[in-house]
Amino acid sequence: MIFFQNTFEEAEASFRSQMKILEEEVARYKVTPFSFRRLAGLIIVGQHFNAESKRRYRKEQELILGALHDLGMLRTRDHLGTLPNKQGRSGPSSSWLAQQRKNVSLPMSIRVGN
Repeated sequence: MIFFQNTFEEAEASFRSQMKILEEEVARYKVTPFSFRRLAGLIIVGQHFNAESKRRYRKEQELILGALHDLGMLRTRDHLGTLPNKQGRSGPSSSWLAQQRKNVSLPMSIRVGN
């Protein structure tokens, strides 16, 4: 019988300590006018922070997508063989207009074949 009484007393003491801990937690979470105003201020600050982080995320995403697009365009131009050289112009021109410009700028003796 003593064994059961000790077990009951231990269980009761444990229950009372849990109750005390929970009561302290409830008291900590009770809302007072001051804490409510403080909480409302934190919510407003949190919303501002959330909007700012969303704006930064969108900007970062735009920059990354732009860089990715540029790299893709360079790779495409490289495959096509139309990468601009250091002067900013593409490789040797073979279009009719480019050939005409080249012929017009040559001296007369070379064009006629003399």
